[in-house]
Amino acid sequence: MSERHDVVLEGKVRAEADREAVLPDLAALVGRDLPFARELLSGRPVVLRSNVSREEADEAVAALIRIGVLAHAEPAPAFRIDADLDTRLGQRPRPALWNPNAAVNWSLLFTPVFGSLLHLRNWHAMQRSERIGVARTWLVVSVAVLVASIVASSLWPRSGNALRLSNFVYLLVWYFAAGKAQAGFVKREYGRDYVHKGWTKPLVLALMEVVASMFVAGMLQESFGTHDLPQSGTTRL
Repeated sequence: MSERHDVVLEGKVRAEADREAVLPDLAALVGRDLPFARELLSGRPVVLRSNVSREEADEAVAALIRIGVLAHAEPAPAFRIDADLDTRLGQRPRPALWNPNAAVNWSLLFTPVFGSLLHLRNWHAMQRSERIGVARTWLVVSVAVLVASIVASSLWPRSGNALRLSNFVYLLVWYFAAGKAQAGFVKREYGRDYVHKGWTKPLVLALMEVVASMFVAGMLQESFGTHDLPQSGTTRL
């Protein structure tokens, strides 16, 4: 049996090549879009083709070098235990994600802080740098809304219904402005073909956050007392 080889994209372009200029040719070569081609040039080696003949490997390497991308062929290992099995020509690596729709649903119980944090982690896992900054902003806003709700419920204990309504409205705003976009992106790009992360750890941490929030709210209410006006009774001179 002849020796088999892998085609390894080194994640860089040749010194004289322009990175943005080679992206269309690289996308056409692998049969994917420009964002995927840009990910292939993120600076880390990627196995584009696995377990091919030396002739096929040499042809693929030559084609990559012609468009200005650094690549080489190397003997294919007998066994693989790394994620490169999921990185083949025209095939996107499978990220490890929390189900974005489930994260939104759990946010009904644990506030949008829960969902926005997991969505931020998902964008990191998918290496979508253009989405990470926006997701981080939503996380900060969600934390600010939570803190404001805790303080308000402590200062005005009878405002519970109004606070619950305002928090629900904020959840809807976050979902339609940010959460829904990730759910659509994951469905479009991966379907269910991604590594599904477990829920035990985030749910335990969320429960701890709820307990801590209740404790802080109780401490604040005890410190500041109630600011609501009496419901009945008048003072006569």
